[in-house]
Amino acid sequence: MSNAIGIIYANSATDSLQGLALERPIAAIPFGGRYRILDFALSSMVNSGIQTIGLVTPHHYRPLLDHLGAGKAWFLDRKDGGLFILPGVIHGLAGDNHTFCIKDLKNNLEYLQKDYAEYVVISRGDQIF
Repeated sequence: MSNAIGIIYANSATDSLQGLALERPIAAIPFGGRYRILDFALSSMVNSGIQTIGLVTPHHYRPLLDHLGAGKAWFLDRKDGGLFILPGVIHGLAGDNHTFCIKDLKNNLEYLQKDYAEYVVISRGDQIF
């Protein structure tokens, strides 16, 4: 699927995890000891042939960067395409349960225009499918 790029939204929040996501986004919560919840969305896109993936980050994104590095584990450490860290919109409300916002796309319009892909695959980074 070389004519598609991906966007993963890792900027969702919830109060139902009883403290697991106080200092980190849901996408960075460990799963099975070695993996993070974000790994499932990343692996699905890479295994589908998507070579350019943008990750929309939340306010506390340091745990995501520590886990992802340069994207080498997903073969996204490349000059053509690869993993792009995209800034997310910071929301003013404390309990904002934000998962997708058109403002995120607007703020990262350059990412979409930079690639000549025909399709954009959008996924959430806080769910396991």
